[in-house]
Parts: sequence; C-alpha cells; structure tokens
Amino acid sequence: MANTMRDHKVEVFLADPLMSEITGAQTAEPKRMKFVYKMYLTASPDASDSDILEEVFYTFNMNHPADYRHRSFSVGDVVTLDSSRSYVCATVGWQPLDFSLRPIHN
Repeated sequence: MANTMRDHKVEVFLADPLMSEITGAQTAEPKRMKFVYKMYLTASPDASDSDILEEVFYTFNMNHPADYRHRSFSVGDVVTLDSSRSYVCATVGWQPLDFSLRPIHN
C-alpha cells in the first residue's frame, strides 16, 4: 500500500513587536517578522492549507515542540507552508499574503 501521508514544511515567523491595535484585514510587514522555527507536519494528501494552519496554531499555542523557545501564536504572526504560501494569523482564522516570507538562513 502506498504512503498516503505527506510532509509539509512549516516555517514560523513572529511579529516583533506584537500588534497592539487590530483593525481590518491583517497583513505582515517583512521587516517586523522574525523567523523562529521550522518543522515538518505530516498530513493527509487531501488536507487543505486551512487544515494544516489550524494544526500549526494548535501546536504553537497548546502543545509546543520541546525545542521551541518562543511565545505562543498571536494575531499578526505568519506561517509559510512548503516555502511557497504564507498566511498571517488574523483575529479569526488566517489570511493569505500576496508574497511568501522566507527565512534569511535556511
């Protein structure tokens, strides 16, 4: 039987400083984003980006990886999936960015 799971590269960027005022659509200013963590998340091939992002949100708010030494997720933080699609954490859910954040050092 073929492997039915797929690994997704997840790159985590935290906003610095935290967003203090939340108004309207969320965006991310690359100069305010700090790359802090990379991991691989295994999901079914039919998992949507939304499914994966919800798992990432849970992981970094409720079940931090043992080697993760940063704060929990907050509005304005960014996740990049598979080095090609970036999403900013909004007050409810995630909003896609029209650019992809990449760590300076991979």
